[in-house]
Amino acid sequence: MQHNFTMSVSKQKLLLINPNSTQHMTDGLRNEVQSWPEQQARGWDVTYYTAPSGSPASINSNEDAAASAEVVMNDLKATGSLEGYDAYLVACYSVHPLVAKLQQQILGPRVQVLGIFEASLRMSMSKLMAWDRNMVSFPHFSIISTGKYWGKALSDGVIDYLTANKHDLRAFGNVETTGLSATELHDTDQATVKLKVKEATKRMFSRQCTVVILGCAGMSGMKLWVKEAITEALGEEDAEKIEIIEGVAAGFACLSAAGGSRDVDSLFS
Repeated sequence: MQHNFTMSVSKQKLLLINPNSTQHMTDGLRNEVQSWPEQQARGWDVTYYTAPSGSPASINSNEDAAASAEVVMNDLKATGSLEGYDAYLVACYSVHPLVAKLQQQILGPRVQVLGIFEASLRMSMSKLMAWDRNMVSFPHFSIISTGKYWGKALSDGVIDYLTANKHDLRAFGNVETTGLSATELHDTDQATVKLKVKEATKRMFSRQCTVVILGCAGMSGMKLWVKEAITEALGEEDAEKIEIIEGVAAGFACLSAAGGSRDVDSLFS
């Protein structure tokens, strides 16, 4: 008699944190993750978290990020959400202080904490290291983000990250902004949003950009617009060579590759 056995592999539990208080942004993240091919989020049982009303509706500055970190941290403590998860992913594209707060608070040796900003940089550096130097003398990444404020704020964050991890600063091109806040990406007429996203994308390619990062969690789902703009700027053949990185997807990839290690930085250094 032949017996068929199936092995049940339990999924790791991930808390995906939207640190602003806008529920439809969280809904957008959920829709994006659920639209991925099965293997992309395989192994994760995802819980989606939206910050309570005391947090800013849109994080438009480092001050907003700091305020949201306090609100979210207090709420996670009050609701017992600092336990019971294998990983925490902070879905705000900034040097968000919640990442460090969670790392300090959560003592489990195999519990991972990551922000999408850091995840995208790790993945970008991995992509650049594999780039053919015969095609581009020094390949680099650029970031498309939201409001003008983030041009300098993200640039400072990138330089700090590259310096701390002993990467060549030439790997960073620049930050181009759309002029729209994270909430405006969804609340504004989508034809206008698409135009602004495409215009910002095209401005990158005066600098031989080889990797484009979508620098806002609210840009989930806008990858096709960016791809379209790159094709219009470079032509179809050259556009195929450009990597596009979305922060939340990079976060899942880094966490999955780490396999339970808190030292996700070592994977892409």
